[in-house]
Amino acid sequence: MKVENKIGQDFDSLAQRIIYSYVATYPDFKPVEHGVCYESQKQMHDFIADTLLLLYEHTEILGVAIVPDAYYENWAL
Repeated sequence: MKVENKIGQDFDSLAQRIIYSYVATYPDFKPVEHGVCYESQKQMHDFIADTLLLLYEHTEILGVAIVPDAYYENWAL
């Protein structure tokens, strides 16, 4: 999952800043070597990555108030 580095920048909303910390720190896919289907692992990894990106891009689906990103310093996540 590749996203623009937003550290040190403003976000459209506080919700986006909070969700970005999950998007930015989501690890690359590394399959377990034994006993678990590779395709299943990859499917789950991609599902979580896609869900995080969807929430980041459409924070309104969380049902939280959309407030300005004015509560943290630009470097904070």
